[in-house]
Amino acid sequence: MNEERSEIMGEQGYENVKSRKYDDSSKETKGEYGYDNGKKEKRRRIPAAIYFLLVVMTAVTVSSVSVCAACMNKQKQSDKKVTEMSKQIEQLEQVQSDNKAAASEEEKRISELQQLVAEMNEKKNDAKENDVQIAGQYVIKSTENISNAYISGDTSALNDEEKETLDMAKAILDEIIKDGMTDLEKEKAVYDWMTSNLSTGEGITSVIPGTSPNCDNPHGVLKYRKAVCVGYATTFRLFMQMMGIPCKVVHNSDCFHSWALTQIDGHWYHTDIYSDVGVGNYANFNLSDEMMASVQWDRDAFPAADCLDANLIVGDASEIKDATEIPAAIRAILDNKEEQHIVRAFRYKGDDPDGFCVKVGMMMTSLTNNMYNSYEYSSYMVDTRMLMVEGDVILIITIDNMQDYNNDETQDQYQDQDSMGITDEDMDEMRNALNAAFSDMFGDMDVSLEIY
Repeated sequence: MNEERSEIMGEQGYENVKSRKYDDSSKETKGEYGYDNGKKEKRRRIPAAIYFLLVVMTAVTVSSVSVCAACMNKQKQSDKKVTEMSKQIEQLEQVQSDNKAAASEEEKRISELQQLVAEMNEKKNDAKENDVQIAGQYVIKSTENISNAYISGDTSALNDEEKETLDMAKAILDEIIKDGMTDLEKEKAVYDWMTSNLSTGEGITSVIPGTSPNCDNPHGVLKYRKAVCVGYATTFRLFMQMMGIPCKVVHNSDCFHSWALTQIDGHWYHTDIYSDVGVGNYANFNLSDEMMASVQWDRDAFPAADCLDANLIVGDASEIKDATEIPAAIRAILDNKEEQHIVRAFRYKGDDPDGFCVKVGMMMTSLTNNMYNSYEYSSYMVDTRMLMVEGDVILIITIDNMQDYNNDETQDQYQDQDSMGITDEDMDEMRNALNAAFSDMFGDMDVSLEIY
């Protein structure tokens, strides 16, 4: 019979001994020190250090297993968080995508609204340009259908009057417009033709035409060659639009006057044909808003004119340093009697613009009074205009010899004393009557032979 024995304590500590088997039949016995067969054998013992190492290794193994289990648990938690975060990212990306789509739709809607507002403003401004009544009886009417027919070559939509207007306007453009002209040259050619070939309708204001029919629209203006301000402005606009040059008709706040606003090389300019007709001195050609400061209009309804590049007078202005240079310049103009309409511009860049304007005004008043009383120069009309442009004073002097304009009826007004049947005694009586009533106001007065 075998029996198993284990865990025998030695003198130095605990020892783990392999199990031993005993056979009863052999009747062998262990001695005190574990000898067999009469031979003495020393008992094996495991060193304490090794035992301690085994215990530590066992503990480390158990700890490692625990740590690994914890790591695996943390990894699972981390993977779970990553999965959740990935889902959140996907959700955010989807929201962002939805927001982008919504933003795109919103931007599209905003763009549509902006376009709608622009169209409404354009219609609003168009309403402020056209179908406006001037002086209670003349209406600014659009002629865009005529200019569009000219550009397209299709006149099927025009009525007979519009076709006649187109034919007259086309004939004029064929005459004055040459190949290779710039927009400014084209505009100037139309200005020159209109100021030379049209006349203002009779009346006390710029909008009262007398008996000329349709003088407020291009048809009547081109057919009868007379116009009121509305007729000048709309006819000029028709010419511009036929040549593809943007142009509008502006009216003042009192609805008593109108003029053209033209775009040349990307900039807008005011042109008032009515004010220059018969003279053609470019005094009202391609003006800026600043040069039109004396006139009031709805500036919000029309583009701003803030450039002078296309203004012919300012562009040719001679620079002067003092107001005392003006008289000699005017004398040089008067000596050149071959020119009937003379316009000169001077630019003063000094540091006393107010003083310059006062001095010029005083000298020009004295000059015009003496010219009026002069037999040789009484037919000359001198007009001065001072403008502030970019901080400089622009002095525009216009001199017209009105003698060439006097018709026979006007010439009859300038007669000598005998032909008028006025005696010296009559002259003395009239002179005394004037001085008795006005000498305290005007000083010694003489009787003029000119009848107004």
